[in-house]
Amino acid sequence: MALRGVSCRLQAGEVLALLGHNGAGKSTLIKILAGVYRADGGEVRIGGEPLAGGVTASRAAGLAVIYQDLSLFPNLSVAENIAGDLAGRFGYSPAAARQHAATALRRLGMEEAADHWLELRLGDLPIAVQQQVAIARALARQARILILDEPTASLSVEETERLLQLVRQLAGQGYGIIFVSHRMAEVRSIADRFLVLRDGAVSLDGSAGACSDADLAHALFGEHAEKAADRSTATAAASGPVVLDVKGCSRAGEFDDITLQLHSGEVAVLTGLVGSGRSEFAQSLFGLRRFDRGEVRLAGKPLSAAHPRAALRSGLAYVPEDRLKEGLFPRFSVGANLASAILDRLARWGLLPQTTASATRLIEQHGIRCAGARAPLSSLSGGNQQKVLLAKWQNADPQVLLLDEPTAGVDVGAKAEIHERVRAWAAGNKAVLAISSDVDEVLDLADRVLVFHHGRLVFDHPRSGLTREQLVETMLTGAAPHQGAQA
Repeated sequence: MALRGVSCRLQAGEVLALLGHNGAGKSTLIKILAGVYRADGGEVRIGGEPLAGGVTASRAAGLAVIYQDLSLFPNLSVAENIAGDLAGRFGYSPAAARQHAATALRRLGMEEAADHWLELRLGDLPIAVQQQVAIARALARQARILILDEPTASLSVEETERLLQLVRQLAGQGYGIIFVSHRMAEVRSIADRFLVLRDGAVSLDGSAGACSDADLAHALFGEHAEKAADRSTATAAASGPVVLDVKGCSRAGEFDDITLQLHSGEVAVLTGLVGSGRSEFAQSLFGLRRFDRGEVRLAGKPLSAAHPRAALRSGLAYVPEDRLKEGLFPRFSVGANLASAILDRLARWGLLPQTTASATRLIEQHGIRCAGARAPLSSLSGGNQQKVLLAKWQNADPQVLLLDEPTAGVDVGAKAEIHERVRAWAAGNKAVLAISSDVDEVLDLADRVLVFHHGRLVFDHPRSGLTREQLVETMLTGAAPHQGAQA
């Protein structure tokens, strides 16, 4: 049973943080509230009135869900996205759409957008702005309750703070907010109350001020809380010889004169604000882009990264940020996805052998929760899809693994498991270069921290002694910390 007797209350002006690991029942609860699923029992009331079944009834009652994929139309204008289905008494009216959209944007404090952005194509705007457009659309439909599903997963540090300020503003205006996130620091900064689900039931429902970190850990993990805490403080094996040696690498307009070394047994985490050049650098290492100049050696030999296939043959693998668009095949089975990185090794005379046994072994090794190797990838939760992506590339047995946002959009339990697998991988005489915009993840996962700022590597130092405040300051200003760790 996906949910078991879940009860909760949300007051006007309150921010309720909905927490729980993948499979805990969060998505099921949200879909019941949104009218996508019909509950087997119980009832939902909004403003004291029973909620009838169906999406239309839920919207009419004033509830709106802003999903992680936003469900917008990138080829339409901002105004059309916000109010296209509301405008006009006798059909669509562009003037009425603009008026509805402008009113909603001004309620969010987006005066510039209301005055100048209404006709812009939505897909040309940053993801942070698109997210605000999705919220404005909900307000235009007279929503009183907003459910934000992982709203900061694709945002930079600055964009995240602006969104959190907006949520506080909306709560201050009397809206009820259900905020779903796996980032505990931001949840702590914004929530009035916590609702934690575990195995389909409520394991904690209480005031944020009255809940300690230990309370949350026990509610999330139960008897495994202590083990989870141990994982979060685990350290990797001591680093060994240099396996990746980068000297003076540049790409015009993206990054300049990057020099660094990666050691066997080491997990280095590269961070920086969006646009700092971090992902572009990793993509250039793997051959998805080209260096203008510089030299890269892998295990002492020049790296041939003119093409991803050449980089992979040299012992380098890249796990992209967008798992469904760039890393996996949603319509294929789990087993097919796990084998997809080594098809050239498996094929004999143009035919592929049966891979179920090897896929089953990988599923067990990586703790992938699924119905088996033949289960469709689309049936898995986000955290388990991410485990498949990681297992797929580790199956190729590279010497160096590049991970771009390895735990984006996964819950705290899956994040801890992925971190554990990454550390174990590095400890086996391998090396990992991860990219993360999550400050807490950087500090938890890294043996060494690298910071990009405006395309330059401005900080390269062991994790030990580096505080959260120092790291954020370096990301924002490009200046090395004044106290503690020094570059």
